[in-house]
Amino acid sequence: SGRAELIEEDGVLFVRLDIDDLPAPNGYIEAWRIDTDVQGMYPLGAVTGNIRLPVPHGVEPADFPIIDLSVEPLDGEALGVALADPAG
Repeated sequence: SGRAELIEEDGVLFVRLDIDDLPAPNGYIEAWRIDTDVQGMYPLGAVTGNIRLPVPHGVEPADFPIIDLSVEPLDGEALGVALADPAG
């Protein structure tokens, strides 16, 4: 389980992730901001545990309210295997 929180520091937006029991995947875990239609998405960065990731410039949090964590292979191809239910 975990928690995502939008924070602002010195005019910069960040997503702070507090994650319990992060699995050790075959690859790495990537955090994404996703729109409500699950069509548009922006990568936030690799996640290794509790972390603070900057929101990309020009990405409006209200337009991309879902935070998704997915397992990504090391070959550069996104699998998009979600670790959490976006509705949860």
